[in-house]
Formats: sequence, structure tokens, C-alpha cells
Amino acid sequence: SVRVGQMVSWNSSGGTARGKVKRVIRSGSYDVPGTDITINATEEDPAVVITLYRDGDATDTTVAHRMSTLRAS
Repeated sequence: SVRVGQMVSWNSSGGTARGKVKRVIRSGSYDVPGTDITINATEEDPAVVITLYRDGDATDTTVAHRMSTLRAS
């Protein structure tokens, strides 16, 4: 289980990506800003909104993933 403010990592097309958890959504859906992607959240596998980091620094990019795809880092 991940929490707001925690650093997490996940597999991406370019390798391993990292970011900081902004929000955990346990029900409903979330429209990812700047994309056409909507992620559905459930109590069993919440959606996690993440600020993407590159080279140790926060970017302006927000992503969302299911909690089951994330690792604490």
C-alpha cells in the first residue's frame, strides 16, 4: 500500500519511471490531466495520481497508475 508523499516506481516503455504520490483514489474514475486517459479506481486496487520525476527532480507531468503496478522506492 502506498501513501501520499511517498516515492514510487513502475515499469514504463522507457525502463523504470519514478514519481511522488499526490493522491490515492479508492472509488470512481480519474481523468489524467493533459491526456485522453481515464483510470478507474476500486477499493481493492486504487488509482494513484503521481507527479513524474526525472533525474531526481519533479516535472510538470502528472500520471496515474493502479496501485498494483507500483513499487515503493
